[in-house]
Amino acid sequence: MGAPETLMGREERPGPSAPLWLERVLLVLVVTGVVVVGPTVHGALGTGWAWGVAAYAGLTLVLLGLSESLGRWLQARIKAD
Repeated sequence: MGAPETLMGREERPGPSAPLWLERVLLVLVVTGVVVVGPTVHGALGTGWAWGVAAYAGLTLVLLGLSESLGRWLQARIKAD
C-alpha cells in the first residue's frame, strides 16, 4: 500500500511533523497575553462594557492569528530542513 492519493490524483507522503509541545506553549502564551495585556487595551479604548468586549475579543483574535501564523511558519521551516 503506497502513499495516500488525493482527489487531484497526487500522491502525498507524510513529512516530519512539528513538535506539539511548541503549539501548546504558543497557546499558553496567547492566553497569558490576553489576561496580562487585556486590561491595558481595555483602558486605552474606553471604559464602557462594549469597549471591554471589543478589547478582549479583538486582542484574543489578533493573538490567536499571530500564534497560528507563527506555528505554520515553524512547521514550514521544520519541513524545509
